[in-house]
Amino acid sequence: MTLMELMEEIRLDSTNIYSVSYDPRREILIVRFRNNTRYRYFDVPESVFQDLLDAESHGKFFHKNIRNVFVFEKMGD
Repeated sequence: MTLMELMEEIRLDSTNIYSVSYDPRREILIVRFRNNTRYRYFDVPESVFQDLLDAESHGKFFHKNIRNVFVFEKMGD
């Protein structure tokens, strides 16, 4: 069983982001983009994840507050 299978995938109404998953114990955020690429972001506080979900524009929030802010890695298929 992979980490992705353990985490709930939440679909977003976004032109760029398809879905997100979050593990609050490990503070890991997984972002799946519409082109089906996935990235794992480390040490993301739960408050940032919640703000992403609550944002008027998920993509704008992601680009301003997560992308290039947190350490990340591209996930394999």
